Amino acid sequence: MLSYLKQNLHSYFSSRVL
Repeated sequence: MLSYLKQNLHSYFSSRVL
């Protein structure tokens, strides 16, 4: 579960950066 949340946050931030 934590892994999923971590991946989700990473994807979210990456999207914002781009």
